[in-house]
Amino acid sequence: MDVNVTIVPELVSERNVTNSTKSLKSLVPTESAIQFTLGVVGNFSAMFVLLKHAKEHKWKTFYRLVAALVLTDLFGILTTSPIVFALYANKFRWPNLWLCDYMSFMLIFASMATMFIVAAMSLDRFIAVYCPFFYGKMMKKRRIHVMTAGMWIAAGMIAIFPVLGFGHNVKHWPYSWCFFDYFGRHVSDVLYSIFYATIGLIVIVMTTTFNGLVIVRLARGQYTVIRRGSMKGNRQKYRRNEIFIMVFLIAILLTFAICWTPIMIRIYINTSGRHQHDFRADILALRFASWNQILDPWIYILFRKEMLVRFLRLIGRKEAESSSSKPHDSTSESCGHDKNKMVDFQDSPKLTRDVKNIKTRTPLNKMDSTDSNQHLLLKHL
Repeated sequence: MDVNVTIVPELVSERNVTNSTKSLKSLVPTESAIQFTLGVVGNFSAMFVLLKHAKEHKWKTFYRLVAALVLTDLFGILTTSPIVFALYANKFRWPNLWLCDYMSFMLIFASMATMFIVAAMSLDRFIAVYCPFFYGKMMKKRRIHVMTAGMWIAAGMIAIFPVLGFGHNVKHWPYSWCFFDYFGRHVSDVLYSIFYATIGLIVIVMTTTFNGLVIVRLARGQYTVIRRGSMKGNRQKYRRNEIFIMVFLIAILLTFAICWTPIMIRIYINTSGRHQHDFRADILALRFASWNQILDPWIYILFRKEMLVRFLRLIGRKEAESSSSKPHDSTSESCGHDKNKMVDFQDSPKLTRDVKNIKTRTPLNKMDSTDSNQHLLLKHL
């Protein structure tokens, strides 16, 4: 049995449909090949980096979720892209309905699993920043594994609904991909389309909210030891952790929202039936969504802590070179003034007594509960 075809409204006659199909036969999957290559190389590279630096990050919760995201994106690319290449080679002729159901299932599963994992990453950072003591007690390795498996199972259950009859899968323009029918007027098609898009938008809003709160908290420095009485030797390390978290969260947030929001909005528009079908807009929205699986690993590779540390060191070297090249004409004069000031300070018994009193009143070896809370937070970053 052949697969149902979503037909462009302008193609009202059989002759026009045939002519359109003939024009499609001359297309070459150049863009799909580029996306496939970048996605596979990026995800394999990200996994290699994770494994190589395992001793440094010690597979903390955040990095386990990053690994789950990489595996999910790679799985989605490897299970769908070969079908697209085969369809181009076969002149867009689908052999049976099962292949369409398979591709639609994989696309829905990969998209839902990716969104769930990104949301879990944002929730992980939110709890680590706002509730560090609770985070240290609750976020155990076994629970993270169970949670990840639960997200994959939930994504699979959502993807299987159209195969079981709650909605159904169809070919979409330009007939190189299958997805659920968000143009259908049947009750199950409308309900499933709204169900899918609503889950997607809820996840996007939740991820944006959590990441935004974390970024604001870190930017204000309310949970950082840099602006408190911390040990001087650890300030640079703590600052790097904050910069890494903020930059990575901003990159993930922007990429996630930009890639997934268009397809959710297009599904709502098409489901409403109040607007004329715009298949080019649908394809553009789908391409945005597909780029998320490609960009995720590259974001981790480029914005991970080690890369940011190298970038900061490079900036530090440039600043040091520029400062060393400046003339120091007043060096001896300033040193002379400083020396005189130091002699005056040492010769003043009143100032000496004041300094001693300050030191005895504020011992450096004491730490309040807030500082302890901050150290616990940075332990999980």
